[in-house]
Amino acid sequence: MHDAVVIGGGPAGASCAGSLAEKGFSCLLLEKSNPKRYKACAGGVSFGAFNVNPVPSSLVERKIVLARIFSPLKSVEVGKAEEPGYTVYRTEYDQWLRDQAVEKGAEIHYREKVKEVSLKNYTVRGKEEYNTRVIVGAFGVCPRLYRWFGVSLPAWVQLIQQELTLPDHTISERIGNCIEIYFNSSYAPWGYSWIFPKKEGVSVGLLALPRTAKKKERLTRFIHDHQNKLKGATPKKFGKKYTFGGFIPLKPVEKTYGDNHVLVGDSAGFCDPVTYEGILNALKSGRIAADAIEKYVESGQPLSLYEKLWRKKLYLKELKYAQKLQTLMYGHDLSDLLAEAVVDMAAHNEGMNTALRWLLNGKESRKTVYNLIMKEKFGIVRKLGLSSVKLLPRLI
Repeated sequence: MHDAVVIGGGPAGASCAGSLAEKGFSCLLLEKSNPKRYKACAGGVSFGAFNVNPVPSSLVERKIVLARIFSPLKSVEVGKAEEPGYTVYRTEYDQWLRDQAVEKGAEIHYREKVKEVSLKNYTVRGKEEYNTRVIVGAFGVCPRLYRWFGVSLPAWVQLIQQELTLPDHTISERIGNCIEIYFNSSYAPWGYSWIFPKKEGVSVGLLALPRTAKKKERLTRFIHDHQNKLKGATPKKFGKKYTFGGFIPLKPVEKTYGDNHVLVGDSAGFCDPVTYEGILNALKSGRIAADAIEKYVESGQPLSLYEKLWRKKLYLKELKYAQKLQTLMYGHDLSDLLAEAVVDMAAHNEGMNTALRWLLNGKESRKTVYNLIMKEKFGIVRKLGLSSVKLLPRLI
């Protein structure tokens, strides 16, 4: 009998397993893939995420001190050297998190796909059947597993990405220690496109709704249109593929706990819905879940405590306002014009520049970022002119 069985070895699952083991509980983590399995992700570890769990220098590809934000016609730089982020390869980063969990006392089984979850019997069946007091869902967006937890598939956005190889000196000359974010709906109709530099390569990708047509062609065109940065780059092959996708939830699922289970990270829908960064909230939610599980196992306190805790720590100042920003920025025919206005303002308006910096680096809460942007809403309206009439309900 385990105190907890965690399904999925990403940042949320590894964080939860490590925290539980550190508290002295028996925890088994089931990871369906091999160690160091490839994970499609831009690989940005924000200033906020780094402060939650600092990354060793051996994993850091580049220390990021700037972000260039592009609208279709304009651009602006934001960033401070004392608020750095970092780029990593998620393959190495996730393995490091799992290794941390093992060092703290967690048990991990690789190449073990979960075949059945029985909430009634407190069991998880993979290669064997495991009895447990608590089941932790940390499996990302997976319809099959959601059904066993009685949860509907959340609305989601799709990530599509390639890893490209370029010499270190070429990246330093063309891009430097800087991430690049492109708000242009012709490439990414719901979100943005990106170029994230590594030591000898770049991660290039975009975000789109599932129904968006020709996503792979959009990525190919984005790469072609940015040859000033990417000329000479060659795609890396993992397995038999060069292009990879992933699913990112747009909002929290309707219920993140039950009598004997909790959902964490992307499984709970905790990815930031405006930047789509998932690592920070995954790490936090794993630790919050461990705290709730501790009280459940030791004193029988209901796991409803978990939802109370994450709503207080993740929702009220973070996800709630990130959802407001998502509504403002994406999913309407003024997205590009709004991006032009905001980027143009950020070039000379300190408040807007600071808001964009904190939006990307996570130094301050989403509530703070939202309030900074709302202070400038009349300036945005003036820049948009008559077009702002359609945007006013979102701004208000």
